[in-house]
Amino acid sequence: MCTAVSLPFSDGYFFGRTLDLEYHHSESVTLAPRRFPFSFSDSTAVTEHPAILGMAYVVDGYPLYYDAMNEHGLCMAGLAFSGFCTYAPPDTLHSTHRLAPWELIPYVLANCRTIHEANALLADTVLADIPFSASLPNQPMHWMLADKSASAALETDGNGRIITYSNPADVLTNAPPLPALLSHLSTYDHLTPYPRTDLPQDSICADTPRGSGALGLPGDWSSPSRFVRASYLRRHVQITDTASVFPMLDSLKVPRGASFTEDGAPIVTVYTAVMEPHRFCYSYQTEGNPTPRTVTPSPLAMRGNTCVISPL
Repeated sequence: MCTAVSLPFSDGYFFGRTLDLEYHHSESVTLAPRRFPFSFSDSTAVTEHPAILGMAYVVDGYPLYYDAMNEHGLCMAGLAFSGFCTYAPPDTLHSTHRLAPWELIPYVLANCRTIHEANALLADTVLADIPFSASLPNQPMHWMLADKSASAALETDGNGRIITYSNPADVLTNAPPLPALLSHLSTYDHLTPYPRTDLPQDSICADTPRGSGALGLPGDWSSPSRFVRASYLRRHVQITDTASVFPMLDSLKVPRGASFTEDGAPIVTVYTAVMEPHRFCYSYQTEGNPTPRTVTPSPLAMRGNTCVISPL
């Protein structure tokens, strides 16, 4: 359970997300500076690239990014995608690119400035079920990608090949695939932030119509409902700065005790994050500390070759 959203404002855009899980690792806000070396499963490598900043689980010095942005303003987030994700076998041979799923975020952000460049880079790419380690198997995932002008969703077909969908909603949650989520969203086009004037007199809202324009807006934590709720809020909430993004994301967070897994484990919003590509800074809240904290890398740190870790 996760939600990601791209939010435009006058000078650029914000990229926000929630991470909703029944477990979590030792995440940290992590900078991969311009000279941090990345080697990929398609036998390519980069030793000079745009700096990358985001939330990661760092293992043996390698950042396993949950979400991140590069200094050119391209943002990306991975979200759980159970039931619809297919990876190719780990020994798959491919004429162009074969990547592990955990490599996709650094691969795109190290090589691209825009969604257009990412589309070209990934046009012939397969995601293979290559685990990072025996104790860290791959999870079914899809990804939201955003720049200042557009958003996209990256999903896989039945053979592990990446499919890129244009995302006019600028929102992504979990299953089902984006085309089905967009079709579901279209049934809520009538919602408005203004009071309804057509309510029957026996309606419970007839005497207090404020807020009635959004009657029927889903309030549960299922993926389709969060997709609709996030899309509605994105259209109508006035966004001016990071402080105005967090209250919007609060409407998508899962409080402890409100939702459980099939095995009875509580699902909670581990963290909420807001990326500011125009300032290259990363702000976040955690379940245990709702006060937003911001990480802004120094110019010196961005020129290094070792990950800079800021523990939560």
